[in-house]
Amino acid sequence: VLNYNKIKFIEELNNFYKNPSNNSLFIPSSISDSNWIGGDFEILGALKSKLTFEEIKYLKDSPYIKGIYLDKKVNILMEDTAQIVSSLPLLSLLDSQNRTIAGEGITVAVIDTGVDYTHVDFGSCSYSDYSSGSCSKMVPGYNFVSGSVDAQDDHGHGTHVAGIIAANGSILGIAPKAKIMPIKVLNSNGGGSFSDIIAGIEFAMDPNSDGNYNDKVNIISMSLGGSGNSQDPISQASELAISNGIVVVVAAGNSGPSESTIKSPGVAKEVITVGATCKASQINKNEYCFRGETVASFSSRGPTIDGYLKPEIVAPGVLICSSKYSGVEHGQDCLDVDHVAFSGTSMATPVVSGVVALLLQNNPSLSPKDIKGLLMTTAKDLGDDQFVQGSGLINASAAINENIIIDNPTLNFGDITGILEVEKTIIIKNIGSSQINLSLNLSPFTDKDSNSYDIGSLNKSFLSINPNVSQNFSIKINTSSVGGLLTGKIFLNSNFENKTIPISLLKYANLNILLNDDVYDEIMDPTYVIIFDGNNSYEATEITYENYLFKLTPNNYSIYVIGETYYDEVKYLIMEDIDISNIANFSKNISMSLSREFNIQGKSFSGEDLDIYELGFGFLAYNNGSSFFLENMLEDFSLSGNQMVRISNSPKNIDNTDVIIKMEGANTN
Repeated sequence: VLNYNKIKFIEELNNFYKNPSNNSLFIPSSISDSNWIGGDFEILGALKSKLTFEEIKYLKDSPYIKGIYLDKKVNILMEDTAQIVSSLPLLSLLDSQNRTIAGEGITVAVIDTGVDYTHVDFGSCSYSDYSSGSCSKMVPGYNFVSGSVDAQDDHGHGTHVAGIIAANGSILGIAPKAKIMPIKVLNSNGGGSFSDIIAGIEFAMDPNSDGNYNDKVNIISMSLGGSGNSQDPISQASELAISNGIVVVVAAGNSGPSESTIKSPGVAKEVITVGATCKASQINKNEYCFRGETVASFSSRGPTIDGYLKPEIVAPGVLICSSKYSGVEHGQDCLDVDHVAFSGTSMATPVVSGVVALLLQNNPSLSPKDIKGLLMTTAKDLGDDQFVQGSGLINASAAINENIIIDNPTLNFGDITGILEVEKTIIIKNIGSSQINLSLNLSPFTDKDSNSYDIGSLNKSFLSINPNVSQNFSIKINTSSVGGLLTGKIFLNSNFENKTIPISLLKYANLNILLNDDVYDEIMDPTYVIIFDGNNSYEATEITYENYLFKLTPNNYSIYVIGETYYDEVKYLIMEDIDISNIANFSKNISMSLSREFNIQGKSFSGEDLDIYELGFGFLAYNNGSSFFLENMLEDFSLSGNQMVRISNSPKNIDNTDVIIKMEGANTN
């Protein structure tokens, strides 16, 4: 519940229960902070509460409540790496205080499963050493899973991530002299919630909770994610940390190679979102590195569901050898019994966090925006699509020696539906000691079908920038004749080097799907609402109560709504077609009455009745009758007896949709 007034929140709940027309099944004897507020996030301006459907229905229209969001679940997203990202040469350089550039004086909050501070790579500290602040590699953090100071790892993921950043034992992290603040928000199974992560971000901003952020960390590293968009609470908390001077580095996710699969908070506009690459020796020799591609197949792709260019950068993320928590039994052995190799954007993210630690030690005055600009403008172009590789492979040596900082390293116009012309200003700062001369050129814009459009212009073609001076130019784009996803580039050319600024914008039709349970008279809260065009699936960019907003280009689509009723526990699958003919606003009503009842009865192969104890219910959608593209299933393992389901007619826009019902049972005799 964002932008809340706690007193008004309690008053509104009391008003709901005083209203004789409400039909709640539960009437509390009293409502107070202690029994209705499960988490209070003062920095973000939010609180956590358990609410019934009836309470949500009543509170959503309150003027004191900006929005109500589901406390979503999140999960972990799972040498020679330093050579690949060119950070190794930095360890032989000195900063202004004659210290080796190895992350000294920099603290990185690892928001994860905790960190094994007893590991040899972190100084083999005892709990007493860690909790008292005398552990050389650790700053005391917090365990939001158990509510204690002891952020010891009980899974292994956080220890591996922390080792990639700052291990200083038989293996060296990217920034071996940086300190780690372990913030445990994920449990022993690697799962957690948005609310715990928000609490972890707030802790990293203000560890002693005194309202003064002088004790904040320098970097937050998050190798985790869940579904969401740039306006969800965890993304807003991440942006808040950035606005207070913390560099936030986040994993893109492991849902590639499909497009628009970036996880939250990686979808947040200002965070540095990291994809994963293969090492040269792994290409065509590893299951994630086939077809000669450098970016790992699992690495999530952009754009985000609200139209932003992600990821910003990529780094090695396949079989990265790092610190091993003693309880880990999976992964691939490497080096010795204290180390293990894992793959994922989870491993690429701390590589970038470590490089950021090196840059900040060398120049503590750099802002989060400066850091992002340096990393993106110096990255090595891998030749991939910008929604796959971002600006390219991180290059630490180039970043630390860079003389210009681009204030807008990515021109993310986002969704401009309803806007015919957009304009942005780009600021370039010379942080070197010599004048820099740049010629400016703009590429044509292309859509997803590789059609080319000359719809943009720059107001300048040349910049001459003196040392410690900033210059700017602007770009103007007219989109009156185009729609969909458009990308382009600005080229900055000098005698010494060439740089690019990627551009992305979306101009979509808005489709608002309205759900209505006109059979059971319940709030429809489906597990999946997915739109499919035969080649790609799309999730809602915004969900409000029973309204689902989608951003789509003109095409023929099929809508799939699959879930289970709350009280009657009836599983349903509703399928409808929609034709989006142009860039405009469309709406579609999806009612429960569109589906029909089917009684699922268990029979043995010999025809005997079976007592059903497991039911899998869902659909498979195909294109051209053979190529499989979409799959969604609901599983229930606590059933008994025959089951009622509701299914509508198969859609016509998709060649083939199969309804799947899988049952396990036992002979009742």
